Amino acid sequence: MLRLPHRLATLSVAPLATAPLAAAFIAMFSLPLAATPAHAATVGPQTLHGRTLELEGLVANVEITVSSSAKEITVSANGTDDQVNRLSFHTEGDKAKVEQEHRHHEHYSDRDFMTVTITLPAGTGLAVSDFVGDLTAGDLNADLAVDDLHSGSITVGRVQAASLDVTGSGNIAVGDIAKATSVEINGSGKVRTGKTTGEVSLEISGSGNVDMASVNGSVSAEIHGSGNVTIHAGKADPLSVDISGSGDFTMDGVAANQSISQHGSGQVHVRNPGH
Repeated sequence: MLRLPHRLATLSVAPLATAPLAAAFIAMFSLPLAATPAHAATVGPQTLHGRTLELEGLVANVEITVSSSAKEITVSANGTDDQVNRLSFHTEGDKAKVEQEHRHHEHYSDRDFMTVTITLPAGTGLAVSDFVGDLTAGDLNADLAVDDLHSGSITVGRVQAASLDVTGSGNIAVGDIAKATSVEINGSGKVRTGKTTGEVSLEISGSGNVDMASVNGSVSAEIHGSGNVTIHAGKADPLSVDISGSGDFTMDGVAANQSISQHGSGQVHVRNPGH
């Protein structure tokens, strides 16, 4: 009978010993790759000219310095390569424009916000649209227009005319307003102003709130929902209020030539009805 050499008979055991090593080798190469960190990028200062600066589509924290000595608008931005590359700067007529093409999300995290620094000559108007983030500016002494503040806050000093539109949960605070004031809130946003002179038009749809230091002119307010309007002083002449829902209108000053319409549980409180 043929007998196999002893050393050959033991060769069949070797693959079993290497099985754990093979499994470890496969596991090592199946580990997830680490995410590549975003690179920081800077653009500017860019120089622009115009009587009004328009900021459109920005997802950013914006700081605006109003300077009486500045002759031109300068803009700088810091963020990731992707954020900065989606910025554009141009002039259309007497308007300087800074736009950011951005992907629309329901929620934004801290990494989505770039930092934008602007120097604005005194007397230059400011228009902000489709904005998410925080913006601060000093006394413009020019017109302010905000269209579609989705979330975050905008804080500005004294202005001429103000048109303020909040869509969502954003907050706007403005100093004294020399001319007409228009406020529209759709959602839970809040608008606060200093003293106003000129026509005031207010419209709330939802649970938003408007708080004004004082008025001096005609006041028209429409409340649809549970929002509230509070005016702390001044004279509204004439005063027109239309409430549909549970919202309240409070006037702690003089209101003459009143026209009041109420549908729901909302209330109108006027401290001094006037004559």
